[in-house]
Amino acid sequence: AVLTDRGLDAALSSVAARCTVPVSVEVDLEERPAEAVEGIAYFTVSELLQNISKHSGARTAAVEVWRADGR
Repeated sequence: AVLTDRGLDAALSSVAARCTVPVSVEVDLEERPAEAVEGIAYFTVSELLQNISKHSGARTAAVEVWRADGR
């Protein structure tokens, strides 16, 4: 799977490419998060982008991921 093999940035970019609206993805992490954190982030963003496609009427979307205060 993309998430396991290539990390969060590649996995989110893959999900974004399938969205019906253009999505920009920016992942700014110094190191790879724990596997559980990556999984939660991936599935959360996947669901959010599906909801944007189905319900929002948005013309674009953006996903930004970063670590705040070491968390």
